[in-house]
Amino acid sequence: MRQIGLFQTVWAQSLRRRRIPPDLHGRSFAALRPLMQGTSPLGAAVAAPLLVHGGLGVSVLVMTTLAGLPGLYLLLSSTDRPSGLEPTPKTAGTGEVRSAPARG
Repeated sequence: MRQIGLFQTVWAQSLRRRRIPPDLHGRSFAALRPLMQGTSPLGAAVAAPLLVHGGLGVSVLVMTTLAGLPGLYLLLSSTDRPSGLEPTPKTAGTGEVRSAPARG
């Protein structure tokens, strides 16, 4: 089972690298790490009362929906070009893309 998690981690990391502008990689990944590490205790804190009061079926439905929302968002907002990469007038028509200037 642990091997499946490894492949999901690599897949998710490559999606993040593609969608986050390169100049924000360091800050973004540094902020995401504690956020991801904190979801396990947070999930347990939400799931325990839900199991007690809602039962197993309701808990599975709620937790599966919560886990799938980010993926659904990415699917619905997906574009062919990673965000932050726009063709410039100099490279338009050549197929080349360059990073857009950083927003202040």
